[in-house]
Amino acid sequence: MRLVDFTGKRDADPERAAFQTHYERFWSSPEGTQAELEPATLSSRLAALGAQLAASERAFNDLGLPASGLDAVAFVGRATSNGHACLLSGRFIAWYALEQFLTPQDFAAFVPHELAHALHYALVPDFYFTSAEEQRCTGRQLVTEGLATRVAQRAGSLSPEVALWGGHLETGPARLWISRCRSSRRELVRFILDNWAESLPGNPLFTYNHAEDVARNRGGYYAGLAATAYLEDVEKLSLAELLGMPRFDAEQAYQRALLKMLAA
Repeated sequence: MRLVDFTGKRDADPERAAFQTHYERFWSSPEGTQAELEPATLSSRLAALGAQLAASERAFNDLGLPASGLDAVAFVGRATSNGHACLLSGRFIAWYALEQFLTPQDFAAFVPHELAHALHYALVPDFYFTSAEEQRCTGRQLVTEGLATRVAQRAGSLSPEVALWGGHLETGPARLWISRCRSSRRELVRFILDNWAESLPGNPLFTYNHAEDVARNRGGYYAGLAATAYLEDVEKLSLAELLGMPRFDAEQAYQRALLKMLAA
């Protein structure tokens, strides 16, 4: 696995410029405030990222997931997203905004999470997006984020709290959030199914905004993880099978899992 360091490159580098265009189109804006990291902090986080990428590659291989052909990009962004995956120079790569990685839990959860996105898009490009409307489609995100969270959980043997939040919430608040998701799961699932093909303003199901209503505060991650666990544990579909499943079939499977949650 190749780790490309964009932290010292400027936009004059063609590949760096192409990545910056993607980042500003979908994840930030040119007007945002650029984060700054001290050299020692930057060096430490680059080393931690490299170590976690190596560990994640081994874990992916143990899960039967072909991670050896994946590449990763490290850069310093505008504190708007931990990372994701994108198409760069004809390949899907995982990218990491190092200003967002503050704790060991962040590396443990989100490094394999973004790798899973890159692998998923490489296997099923129909899940990738080329517009903001496609990016925010509820059904697309439910499948892709649910799978990425479950892969990270399995790859690192993580608790649900860490898999869903990294270190961004401490254990107590994360458990309270999960408890709220569970107690309001029917309302949450109905909201997801009713808006499956929609691109909701503000992307509330997958954005942290401090709201008490989990449907409007990252509740999509909880539902996606629960649906993936159901498909693995009850329908006996492996993560490799789910990651390689054509989009139509995968969306059908996830809607089926959500309906089971609705009836429970």
